[in-house]
Amino acid sequence: MYSSQLYFVISLNAIGLQVILMGLIIMVQIQYLPFYDPVSLIVLVSVWTVGEIFSFLVSVLGVKLKVYEKKGTDEPRQQLAKMQKYLKPDERN
Repeated sequence: MYSSQLYFVISLNAIGLQVILMGLIIMVQIQYLPFYDPVSLIVLVSVWTVGEIFSFLVSVLGVKLKVYEKKGTDEPRQQLAKMQKYLKPDERN
């Protein structure tokens, strides 16, 4: 009924939540406080930066390989634009 991509994303989400919860349980058991660790801010910023760079590279690669493509002139958008002209400003949301 649903696509295999949906099941894959749901399983990735579940595995990610399990890993996060295991990490939190370990931190509580050994009484680790990340706010007292001077390196935790550096680790947080570096992980965030690597994630942003990876996200940008995947987006660029997807556009270059034509896996993902922005289309501004598809049929549903044109029909929606025609309908938007007739709606009052407070009904558009």
